[in-house]
Amino acid sequence: MLNRLGAAVPDGLVFALKGDTVGTGDNVQLRPGKRPRPLVLRANVGDCLKITFTNSIPKNKFETTKVTRATTSTTEVSLHVQGMQWSTGSSDDGSFVGMNNSSLASAAALPTPTPPQTQVYNLYAKEEGTFLLYTMGESSTQGIQLQRGLFGALNVQPQGAEWYRSQVTREDLMLATKKGGAGRPRMTPDGHPIVDYNAVYPAGNPRAGVPVLNMLNSKRQLVHSDLTAMITGPKAGRFAGTTGPKKPEPPCNAEGNPALGPVNGKGDPLFCNNPAAPDRKQPYREVTIIYHEVLDTVTAQAFPVFNDPNMKSVVAAGKDAFAINYGTGGISAEVYANRIGVGPMGSCVDCKFEEFFLSAWSVGDPAMLVDMPANSNLQPPLTTSPAAPPFPASPPPLPAVPPPPPAPVLCTAAQLGDKPGTPSTSTCANARVPATGEPYTLAGLVKATRAYYPDDPSNVYHSYINDHLKFRILHGGTGVSHVHHQHAHQW
Repeated sequence: MLNRLGAAVPDGLVFALKGDTVGTGDNVQLRPGKRPRPLVLRANVGDCLKITFTNSIPKNKFETTKVTRATTSTTEVSLHVQGMQWSTGSSDDGSFVGMNNSSLASAAALPTPTPPQTQVYNLYAKEEGTFLLYTMGESSTQGIQLQRGLFGALNVQPQGAEWYRSQVTREDLMLATKKGGAGRPRMTPDGHPIVDYNAVYPAGNPRAGVPVLNMLNSKRQLVHSDLTAMITGPKAGRFAGTTGPKKPEPPCNAEGNPALGPVNGKGDPLFCNNPAAPDRKQPYREVTIIYHEVLDTVTAQAFPVFNDPNMKSVVAAGKDAFAINYGTGGISAEVYANRIGVGPMGSCVDCKFEEFFLSAWSVGDPAMLVDMPANSNLQPPLTTSPAAPPFPASPPPLPAVPPPPPAPVLCTAAQLGDKPGTPSTSTCANARVPATGEPYTLAGLVKATRAYYPDDPSNVYHSYINDHLKFRILHGGTGVSHVHHQHAHQW
């Protein structure tokens, strides 16, 4: 699922840490509560990274797909990190190029000469920065494996850095809070928790023994792959740079000018004094943003209008096709949802076009996933008084009564009056029929009652004013990259 309107990539594939999966063999899936997101690996400058990569995708998932054009030309996949140095040789590349032996991974354990199902890649992180990782199993111009989701990032941090999760649930934060007498959480005078950055999930928890916040366990294994992180220096403190954690660095233009700094003015480019970022030794927030395409080859749009012969050319340009971190917010579905009265924008009587589709006040937070997407076809019967959706608990059973008539499906273009000469009708679900009197309102509609994944609910990323913040921005798609730009929030 890509958003709360109901657009989806039904044949999606993901890279994931083994600890974030459940099941074995051909029945491996993400653990409950883990949102599908691009995989983010992390390392420090000078680290050697060992990746044990297993292709757990059932062979038939490449060949039999819900979206016809989502089939791929091969069942082999890999994890190739662009810009990393090999530690052992070409087998670390995650590719099958030229005369090199294949370092792809087969869909199932098969006899030679087929590549094995598990490959080991050993990489050396020489430079700080963000590096795109992706499959090299299918390198055609269509890049269907890529469009279906097989991409991510390797973020390389300064030498000696520590990495901690920055988006967690309240329950996880309490587990990572130091305890005082009688097991009470310890708080600062202004009510903030005193955090134990090395806390682990307790016995009895499904993730017992796994660090709550620290992204590495005691064996130096990566156990969290979040898009966001808090990156600190040693012992959750400041970075040392070349002069120590509490001393200023020479200016970034000091090299070659001994008067500006020690060692002929040469400093560390990651920490040298820059007027635009005066204290670069502070710990920083990290946000990973990966642009990509979800084209018709892999995507199911939210509403039937996108396949309607009379309407599809009207809405095609604004369909859900451009995504960030497996989330979308195309204008066509949002405008159409407003017109037929569904979703959070359904009751907005003055929402027209581009002036509202990027604003959370009208369409909800981008890429939020909910229990009742706007394209839900059926309205459940409301039997409580006053009427309310039967969630979280269903009402007690009532005496037998005649069953209600079946709930109608979403309105067609004809029923909405979109076809010339065809009057609109109110007999279909979600028909845009105003109630009598003032103010103008719409008939009651089924609404979402909960958002999923509380530690990663949407594509809204948080920071404070004057935070030290780094965005790691990559393009994981197959087409022309969407040039990074910023929209002003339209209040």
